[in-house]
This record gives sequence, C-alpha cells and structure tokens, in this order.
Amino acid sequence: MNSVDTLSGPDSRDTFNTASIKIDTLSGIRPIKNIEYSPYTDILEIFYRFLILALLVGIYFLYKFLFKKFLKSPSLISPKLDPYVWAENQIQSLKNKEILNRAPYKEYFNQISEIIREFIWKVNQIDAPHKTSTQALEELMLHPNLDENKKIIIRQILEKVDKVKFSGEPSNASSVDEITLLALKFVSKPKTS
Repeated sequence: MNSVDTLSGPDSRDTFNTASIKIDTLSGIRPIKNIEYSPYTDILEIFYRFLILALLVGIYFLYKFLFKKFLKSPSLISPKLDPYVWAENQIQSLKNKEILNRAPYKEYFNQISEIIREFIWKVNQIDAPHKTSTQALEELMLHPNLDENKKIIIRQILEKVDKVKFSGEPSNASSVDEITLLALKFVSKPKTS
C-alpha cells in the first residue's frame, strides 16, 4: 500500500494511511435498505396533522365560547334566588361581617359596589360589573323600567363609592351606614299596585 495521503486502488475499496492508522472507507458503510414509498404514508400524515389542528381549534372555541361566557357572566347570584332577596341578603351579611370593625372602610365600599353592580346586571340586563360607573349610570338613566327615585339613589351610591375608592375620600361609620341604607333602598323590591 501506498503510505502517501492519496486514494489508490483500482477496486472500490479505497484505503489510505494517516498517522499509522489504516482506515478502510467501505468497512463502516452498510448498505441502506430500500425505503418503500407509499402514497398512504403522506395521506396518514396529513390526516394526523389535520386531526391535531381540528382538536386545537376545538379547544380554542370551547374555551372562547363556553368558559369565557361563564367567566364573564356574574356568578354570584343563585339562579333559584330572587335577585332582590339575594342583594338584600348580601348587603345584610356584609354589614354583619368583621370588615366594619376595621378603620379604613374602603373594602366595604368595594364590596357594596360589586353587589349593586351584580344586582343591576341581573335585574336590568345592564353589564354594570364590566363598565365604569359613568357608563353604567348613562345606561341606567335611559332605562325605562327604573323609576326616578331609584335613579337618584344609584347615582348617589356610585358617586360615593367612587369617591372613597378612587379619590381617597375618608370614610367613617356614619358614611358606611349611609351607603348601606342607600343600597338597601335601591335593591328593595318595587311595590306593585
């Protein structure tokens, strides 16, 4: 054999010597099995990809339309309980909670606001839980089934709550009693004649 770094030999078993190591180029190569091509292989692969895509789209729409709908709609009101009774019970239980024993009453005003907004949504079909006070008031002022006295009361409630929540207006026990009475008046069932 030739000890020069060139390929040599008339047959296909080319060998070369490098640093006293003899490497046979064909000994490590095994014949590759013939891979048979089938048109069904591509169809199955396309089908599986389509199936995965369909599942992902299904999960997306399931989330978007079912779960978001349940998450967006207020869930505090029991469907079996009259909204007037529910709101009155919520306000009374909030008034009896330990929250009134703490000095900053901001949390109480937040919870009163949530109860009133849920009540508005359930009774008047106005999406008050997801609107600002101004937007909710604009819709309530145009609502035909809401009498003038309740319109005045809800304006007072939302303005007072916003002042405490956002403007940092100080609140005390008398302002808590005042907002509670206003809230109870607002959620009282209208008298039928």
